[in-house]
Amino acid sequence: MSNYQFSKEDGIAISTKEVYLKNLHQNAFIWVYTENEDFNDFSPKQKVAFEEFLNTENALEQIKEKTKFYYDYLLAQKRIKQQENDSFELDFEAIALPSQAENPKNIIFVLANTNWLLANSKFYMELEIRFENGRLMHICELSGEYIFPQ
Repeated sequence: MSNYQFSKEDGIAISTKEVYLKNLHQNAFIWVYTENEDFNDFSPKQKVAFEEFLNTENALEQIKEKTKFYYDYLLAQKRIKQQENDSFELDFEAIALPSQAENPKNIIFVLANTNWLLANSKFYMELEIRFENGRLMHICELSGEYIFPQ
């Protein structure tokens, strides 16, 4: 993991460039919410969480499958407006590693953009995809939980 370069500001280490994530078949930035001033990037526990995520089998396929269910839910709730060009191909923006110090689980979030138009808006749905201990747990609308996960 030492081959990643980060810039640090206000307790967040952000990769200086997008990193290719083999399990997602895309590039994305890495955001590390540092656990104390001794860490300029990953803490030992965050390294474990990130490695578990990188080794998640079929991560992209799992995300696509859950994304389809979430899309149907959002349509039923009238949260998004269906369009002909709606796609389940996500644009992965960042991998967010919250502080792991207070949590017994290894947690990471994948932040992704969609091309799903929000109802009564000109903006598009953004997703927050939660992994715990290397397993996909759920997908939801971007809420900011990745900053202080429960």
